[in-house]
Amino acid sequence: MLDGLHLLFYVGLMFIISQIAGNLATYFKLPRMIGYISAGILCGPYVIGWYGQTLIEQDLQFFRDFALAIIAFSIGGSLELPVLKRMYSSLAWIILFEASFASVLVFLVMWWLLPFGDHASSLHVLVIAIIMGAVSAATAPAAILSLVDEYEAKGDFKAALLSIVAFDDVIAILLYSVAIAVAGSLLAQTDGQLHIALGQTSLVILTETALGLLIGLIVAKTLFYFSEYRSMLGLLLGIIMMVTGLCLSFGISSLLTCVMLGFMVTNIAKHELADEAMDIIHTIQQPVFGVFFLWRVRI
Repeated sequence: MLDGLHLLFYVGLMFIISQIAGNLATYFKLPRMIGYISAGILCGPYVIGWYGQTLIEQDLQFFRDFALAIIAFSIGGSLELPVLKRMYSSLAWIILFEASFASVLVFLVMWWLLPFGDHASSLHVLVIAIIMGAVSAATAPAAILSLVDEYEAKGDFKAALLSIVAFDDVIAILLYSVAIAVAGSLLAQTDGQLHIALGQTSLVILTETALGLLIGLIVAKTLFYFSEYRSMLGLLLGIIMMVTGLCLSFGISSLLTCVMLGFMVTNIAKHELADEAMDIIHTIQQPVFGVFFLWRVRI
């Protein structure tokens, strides 16, 4: 059904369906996200079938990358230094306890539940437990951002919530990178492999961070010349797309880079310009969230 049409048709249809579903959810006093997810289930490969597995997993991958970049930029933009300094003590304990406790607990549960056998299978169980423990530190930022944006939340609670989400995801990226390096070393069963893998992982993380900080600094210093709304919108979208494409071209994650990019824009640009930049991104967030959640659901 709907086979053989141009890719732009499917993208446009996703925008329309997601917004209709979001409005229906609002009508029934539900978060728009419920409508987005329900539409994804309905239109996915196992119900109506408008969006098959190939279309979702291959043809529309570019939109997933773009949506995640917008989300990461918004998360980074929520990390305002004055707020972080004021709430440092509380945030530090919450973030440390939440991320570490979740990772350790999931690791132990996976290690305990997964079946053991010979040495090889036990090694694979350990690897799975390490990786699952690392990714469990993450908090799904898209759902939280969608709700915060929809209900226009403000105040210290919003600032604390988004800061926790941001740092959770940064910690998860770091833990996952280290976990993959450790897992590769264990499967290779060589000590030297671990040092090499950790070194490569550290280099990649530093590259992602430095790239985001550098480009963010340049953007923050040049926003003044693009202060008109339409110009700033074009500049920000272009920069986010360019950074994402650059990272993907070199096989590195764009998430940490976009978080650093948003962080620099918020904290280095003049206050009124930084606020305007983040407001511009917020105006396009809900349509992006709608397509993102509709695209993500495959059941």
